Amino acid sequence: MKRIINVVIIIYLIIFIYNKYNYQKPLIFSLGNTINGNYVYKYNNTRITDIINDIKNNKKISNRNIQNILVKASTIYLDLNNLINCIDYDCTYTNCDDLEELLIIIRKYSKEKIIIRLLSQENEFANYINEKVMILAKKYDIITMR
Repeated sequence: MKRIINVVIIIYLIIFIYNKYNYQKPLIFSLGNTINGNYVYKYNNTRITDIINDIKNNKKISNRNIQNILVKASTIYLDLNNLINCIDYDCTYTNCDDLEELLIIIRKYSKEKIIIRLLSQENEFANYINEKVMILAKKYDIITMR
Protein backbone atom coordinates (compact mmCIF):
# COMPACT_ATOMS: atom_id res chain seq x y z
CA MET A 1 0.00 0.00 0.00
CA LYS A 2 2.82 2.44 0.85
CA ARG A 3 4.43 1.65 -2.45
CA ILE A 4 1.29 2.55 -4.38
CA ILE A 5 0.90 5.84 -2.49
CA ASN A 6 4.56 6.71 -3.13
CA VAL A 7 4.20 5.96 -6.84
CA VAL A 8 1.04 8.09 -7.09
CA ILE A 9 2.76 10.99 -5.27
CA ILE A 10 5.78 10.76 -7.58
CA ILE A 11 3.55 10.73 -10.68
CA TYR A 12 1.66 13.83 -9.44
CA LEU A 13 4.94 15.62 -8.73
CA ILE A 14 6.26 14.81 -12.20
CA ILE A 15 3.06 16.06 -13.83
CA PHE A 16 3.09 19.24 -11.71
CA ILE A 17 6.75 20.03 -12.52
CA TYR A 18 6.26 19.24 -16.22
CA ASN A 19 3.24 21.55 -16.48
CA LYS A 20 4.88 24.32 -14.48
CA TYR A 21 8.07 24.54 -16.54
CA ASN A 22 7.10 23.38 -20.03
CA TYR A 23 3.83 25.15 -20.65
CA GLN A 24 4.70 28.69 -19.69
CA LYS A 25 3.74 31.19 -22.32
CA PRO A 26 6.93 32.92 -23.47
CA LEU A 27 7.18 36.60 -22.70
CA ILE A 28 8.33 38.43 -25.83
CA PHE A 29 9.45 42.03 -25.67
CA SER A 30 9.70 43.69 -29.06
CA LEU A 31 11.63 46.92 -29.52
CA GLY A 32 10.19 48.06 -32.81
CA ASN A 33 7.59 46.70 -35.16
CA THR A 34 9.27 43.49 -36.31
CA ILE A 35 7.39 40.94 -34.27
CA ASN A 36 4.30 41.40 -32.18
CA GLY A 37 5.12 40.27 -28.69
CA ASN A 38 3.39 40.35 -25.37
CA TYR A 39 4.94 43.77 -24.83
CA VAL A 40 5.86 46.08 -27.68
CA TYR A 41 7.90 49.26 -27.37
CA LYS A 42 7.06 50.99 -30.64
CA TYR A 43 9.22 53.75 -31.96
CA ASN A 44 9.41 55.80 -35.09
CA ASN A 45 11.85 58.68 -35.32
CA THR A 46 13.05 57.88 -31.80
CA ARG A 47 16.69 58.20 -30.91
CA ILE A 48 18.54 55.32 -29.29
CA THR A 49 19.31 57.60 -26.36
CA ASP A 50 15.56 58.04 -25.79
CA ILE A 51 15.17 54.27 -25.43
CA ILE A 52 18.18 54.14 -23.10
CA ASN A 53 16.65 56.88 -20.96
CA ASP A 54 13.28 55.10 -20.90
CA ILE A 55 14.98 51.95 -19.62
CA LYS A 56 17.03 53.85 -17.04
CA ASN A 57 13.93 55.76 -15.89
CA ASN A 58 11.92 52.51 -15.82
CA LYS A 59 9.11 53.73 -18.11
CA LYS A 60 5.79 51.91 -17.92
CA ILE A 61 4.63 49.86 -20.91
CA SER A 62 1.22 48.17 -20.70
CA ASN A 63 1.09 48.86 -16.94
CA ARG A 64 4.44 47.15 -16.31
CA ASN A 65 7.86 48.68 -15.80
CA ILE A 66 10.23 48.26 -18.72
CA GLN A 67 13.05 46.93 -16.52
CA ASN A 68 10.74 44.26 -15.14
CA ILE A 69 9.67 43.31 -18.66
CA LEU A 70 13.32 43.01 -19.73
CA VAL A 71 14.09 40.76 -16.76
CA LYS A 72 11.13 38.46 -17.37
CA ALA A 73 11.20 38.36 -21.17
CA SER A 74 12.26 35.05 -22.69
CA THR A 75 13.03 36.78 -25.99
CA ILE A 76 13.83 40.38 -26.86
CA TYR A 77 13.64 41.60 -30.47
CA LEU A 78 15.35 44.79 -31.58
CA ASP A 79 14.65 46.10 -35.08
CA LEU A 80 17.30 48.54 -36.28
CA ASN A 81 15.43 49.48 -39.46
CA ASN A 82 12.97 51.72 -37.63
CA LEU A 83 15.62 53.03 -35.27
CA ILE A 84 18.62 54.02 -37.35
CA ASN A 85 18.57 56.21 -40.41
CA CYS A 86 22.02 56.09 -42.01
CA ILE A 87 22.53 59.38 -43.76
CA ASP A 88 26.00 60.60 -42.82
CA TYR A 89 29.21 59.65 -41.02
CA ASP A 90 28.49 61.59 -37.81
CA CYS A 91 25.11 59.93 -37.47
CA THR A 92 26.66 56.51 -38.12
CA TYR A 93 29.35 56.75 -35.44
CA THR A 94 26.97 58.22 -32.87
CA ASN A 95 24.45 55.45 -33.54
CA CYS A 96 27.11 52.76 -33.09
CA ASP A 97 28.18 54.15 -29.72
CA ASP A 98 24.60 54.58 -28.54
CA LEU A 99 23.66 51.13 -29.79
CA GLU A 100 26.47 49.54 -27.78
CA GLU A 101 25.25 51.36 -24.67
CA LEU A 102 21.70 50.12 -25.36
CA LEU A 103 22.89 46.52 -25.75
CA ILE A 104 24.87 46.74 -22.51
CA ILE A 105 21.77 47.95 -20.66
CA ILE A 106 19.50 45.32 -22.22
CA ARG A 107 22.01 42.57 -21.44
CA LYS A 108 22.25 43.88 -17.86
CA TYR A 109 18.55 43.18 -17.35
CA SER A 110 18.11 40.16 -19.59
CA LYS A 111 20.14 36.97 -19.61
CA GLU A 112 17.81 35.42 -22.16
CA LYS A 113 17.76 35.44 -25.96
CA ILE A 114 18.19 38.80 -27.71
CA ILE A 115 17.63 39.02 -31.46
CA ILE A 116 18.62 42.04 -33.54
CA ARG A 117 17.30 42.62 -37.02
CA LEU A 118 20.07 44.25 -39.03
CA LEU A 119 19.60 47.20 -41.36
CA SER A 120 18.20 46.23 -44.73
CA GLN A 121 19.48 49.37 -46.47
CA GLU A 122 22.33 48.92 -48.89
CA ASN A 123 24.74 51.82 -48.52
CA GLU A 124 28.16 52.32 -46.95
CA PHE A 125 26.72 53.66 -43.70
CA ALA A 126 24.30 50.76 -43.23
CA ASN A 127 27.02 48.26 -44.09
CA TYR A 128 29.32 49.85 -41.51
CA ILE A 129 26.65 49.70 -38.81
CA ASN A 130 25.77 46.10 -39.67
CA GLU A 131 29.44 45.12 -39.37
CA LYS A 132 29.68 46.88 -35.99
CA VAL A 133 26.48 45.21 -34.81
CA MET A 134 27.87 41.80 -35.80
CA ILE A 135 30.94 42.47 -33.64
CA LEU A 136 28.76 43.66 -30.75
CA ALA A 137 26.50 40.63 -31.17
CA LYS A 138 29.42 38.27 -30.69
CA LYS A 139 30.64 40.29 -27.71
CA TYR A 140 27.26 40.32 -25.92
CA ASP A 141 25.92 36.90 -27.08
CA ILE A 142 23.18 38.27 -29.33
CA ILE A 143 21.56 36.68 -32.38
CA THR A 144 21.41 38.72 -35.60
CA MET A 145 19.13 38.36 -38.60
CA ARG A 146 18.55 40.26 -41.84
